[in-house]
Amino acid sequence: MDYVTTLSPHRVKDTVSINDVRRRILDLTKPLAEIAKQIDVTILNIEQQQDEIEDTEASAQDIRKMINIQVKILCCGE
Repeated sequence: MDYVTTLSPHRVKDTVSINDVRRRILDLTKPLAEIAKQIDVTILNIEQQQDEIEDTEASAQDIRKMINIQVKILCCGE
């Protein structure tokens, strides 16, 4: 117990800052997961269209009409 009384107190501000950073990281986890999911979906859609284009015998003009890449725009809400 004597040892504890000789220690100098830690800076509370440092603890608060660490907790704030931790909270912010946790807040970003869900949006980052959603972004990663949407990236995977977009890549899959592009690959499917690429396969369709490779398997077709359509003209270049017809292929341009076939290309339809949809990208979901995510918005942050505060």
